Amino acid sequence: MLKTRNILSLTQAIASNPSEDHSLSRLAQRYGVSKFHLQREFTQVTRETPKQYVMRLRLERAATQLSASDKSVLSIALDFGFASHEVFTRAFRRHFGCTPLQFRARTSANFISKNNKQKNLNRNVVDNVVPCINLFHMESINQKRKTQMATSEITRKSVEVQPILYIRKEVDPSKLSAFFAENFTKIFTYAMTNGCEIAGNPMARYIKVGQGLWTVDAILPLLKSEHGEDEIVSGSLHGGFVATATHSGSYETLPETYSAIDQWIRDNGYIGLGGNWEWYVTDPGQHPDPNDWKTEVYWPLAE
Repeated sequence: MLKTRNILSLTQAIASNPSEDHSLSRLAQRYGVSKFHLQREFTQVTRETPKQYVMRLRLERAATQLSASDKSVLSIALDFGFASHEVFTRAFRRHFGCTPLQFRARTSANFISKNNKQKNLNRNVVDNVVPCINLFHMESINQKRKTQMATSEITRKSVEVQPILYIRKEVDPSKLSAFFAENFTKIFTYAMTNGCEIAGNPMARYIKVGQGLWTVDAILPLLKSEHGEDEIVSGSLHGGFVATATHSGSYETLPETYSAIDQWIRDNGYIGLGGNWEWYVTDPGQHPDPNDWKTEVYWPLAE
């Protein structure tokens, strides 16, 4: 059985050069397992088959090149392992709902006024989020060790209003991982297709928790406010004072940190507001060991 960290290491290896041959048979040979076994284990962790994962990486990395460079569509297609302009265009249209040229026309305007440093920063943010968009808040399969949270690490500080795009749904708390995997991907694809400037890794906000279904937001932070569409809503995160701490360890142990912050707020005489959110600072693909994962937790406070 492949461990979660093996699969996460594999996703990072693929992400480092998605244009290479990453066929199922080659990947299975690399780990000395059957193709069936690799496909099952990979899909359990990433919620994509290896083929789907490779194709998505190629298309989304190609999309950043379309927005931020003057290279021809054919040149970009060949750079990312597509056999021809036609093959690339068909796959691109299925994923983004438009042709590569239509995508470039929609999104490149956001990059015209930017200098090379800004363009590179924008491209790097997107490229870093692409490989792991389905992995944030994933279940840590085979994870045994739990991390304790020290209340001395909690602080009160003021934060700026953060523009976001989000999807809000009522979710069975036992199915949070599936909810985030599905909806982070939806928002990310929408943001890319519409030329939104992404500010970093995804976030989650908890509007209502307790018995029964939870009301939860899957969030993508932006550099500036943008329009949403249908279930994807434009909004912002709380600006003002928050109690905050960095959680270390797997996502399953996040309730320990929330409990510690809740107790800290009470002990220090503050009043906690609703809409707590968490920011997945660490890329699980680059850090396969769940004990290395960092999540920043924010609890809004009354003034």
